[in-house]
Amino acid sequence: MKKILAFLLLFCIVLSGCSKESEDSDAARKQRAEKVIQAMFGMSDKELYSEEFLSYIGIDAENHPVNEEKREEICTNWDMEVGNCFAEGVLEEALDSGVLLAYMGEADLEEAEIELESVELDQEETLTEVYQVTWLLGKEQRQVKIFFRFNEAGLIEEVKEL
Repeated sequence: MKKILAFLLLFCIVLSGCSKESEDSDAARKQRAEKVIQAMFGMSDKELYSEEFLSYIGIDAENHPVNEEKREEICTNWDMEVGNCFAEGVLEEALDSGVLLAYMGEADLEEAEIELESVELDQEETLTEVYQVTWLLGKEQRQVKIFFRFNEAGLIEEVKEL
């Protein structure tokens, strides 16, 4: 009987430890996603956007060469700001796709201030989360949903606008 009670006690301790670990990893994922969203909307003391970073395609592309030095500086700033939130190679892919720079780029194009109003978890599954983001472009309020997919370690493997 004592062996059964000891086994049950050990089983409960293991389960509570697993539950705590799961809660910790959920909280870590949320922290990472929110940190990236804040960076996407310019809430950083580092320079995370420059028009010189962008690659142009089309008729006038030759008049807009990429400033490789500025590009390297922006990439380094992103890495220092949120690099530890991403799985290996994913930050570079997200920067190259433009998803991380879209909102600051839009503010630059419109010559308007950008302000993050709220970030709320909208959907959550085992390794994915969707956030409802409310932001201001000048005085115009906008909303967007941003999707994150995580790996088993809780690092971001994908980020995209829905």
